[in-house]
Amino acid sequence: MPVIDFHLRLLKYETYQPGAKGYLESVIGEDMEGYIAQIATPEVVVDMLEESGVDYAVVLAEPSPITTGMMSNEGVAEFCRASERLIPFANISLGIL
Repeated sequence: MPVIDFHLRLLKYETYQPGAKGYLESVIGEDMEGYIAQIATPEVVVDMLEESGVDYAVVLAEPSPITTGMMSNEGVAEFCRASERLIPFANISLGIL
């Protein structure tokens, strides 16, 4: 039976709210852009899935411009094109966009 992570959010967003960015940098302990460039690639995510025994991951879009930031449906679809193990999942937020 396949193992599926159904709630994967990308660390790489199109835009971040300053508070969310500050929080992430405090957790990461280094410059966020450099860290994201190294770890938030489809290849690295698939490697993490492999190491964790996960067969597929459903990658969620997050159109949350007020709280976290923006990762559009299109951005998630583009990220997931790199591997059939990454399944894009759209988010419809009427009234926000």
